[in-house]
Amino acid sequence: MSEIVEAGSDTEEAEAFANGAKIVIRTDLLPPPPPEPEDYEDFSLYDETDPSGVMSVIANEASFSNLTRATSTYLKKDFGAAHFGDYSIDFDYRVSACSSGSLNFNGSFIVLSNSIGDWQAIKNAGGAQHGVFGGNNGASRFLCLSEIAAGTGYSSGLSMFAPALNTTYHCRLKRDMSVGAYGSITLEVYSDTAHTQLLNSQTLALHSSQSFRYLYIIQSVNSGHSTVSMSGSISNVLVTNAAN
Repeated sequence: MSEIVEAGSDTEEAEAFANGAKIVIRTDLLPPPPPEPEDYEDFSLYDETDPSGVMSVIANEASFSNLTRATSTYLKKDFGAAHFGDYSIDFDYRVSACSSGSLNFNGSFIVLSNSIGDWQAIKNAGGAQHGVFGGNNGASRFLCLSEIAAGTGYSSGLSMFAPALNTTYHCRLKRDMSVGAYGSITLEVYSDTAHTQLLNSQTLALHSSQSFRYLYIIQSVNSGHSTVSMSGSISNVLVTNAAN
């Protein structure tokens, strides 16, 4: 009986013989294994602020129902000072309802900041953060990049990607601090969990080069408008503290 030996981390090839034929097994070319449940962020360890009771949080999923712009609601974790420089964060995004109107963006998701609060509070205080906006521009739902720098808001545009309702998108947010004056963030949206079927990619040049300590999974806008709302979930968040 032939013995097949797989290539280890210190070799490029392993050789085996079957019926007199040489078999070369390149295990170094195999795709990495999928993440295990314990690799994802555990939201039960996050700090939850939810005065209106719109969030439902389990280990790897945080859902929200009728999240409006008139509540200070967020789910965050303190990773320690200057933890997030370059990073890559994978997450699944799903929206089940999203109202439209003159107020376009309905909520922020996967947000990095040094401040504690909702989007409007951090903006009013002259703070800094960046992450992902979800909303409805009146013509369609959208998912785009956003930033607050010294109290000024920026975005990659409200028509960058139009997510369908009740569809799970597999996303990657990453930061590269070596690009331009202050670095950039990129959002990639995929249709598959292996991140091979790219649906959309967008990049925002940043206006601040801070390293951040807080990661928000969900963050409400809280501009005082109760007629704009959205429902959905963020799940399977995988944090790598270095840009891929």
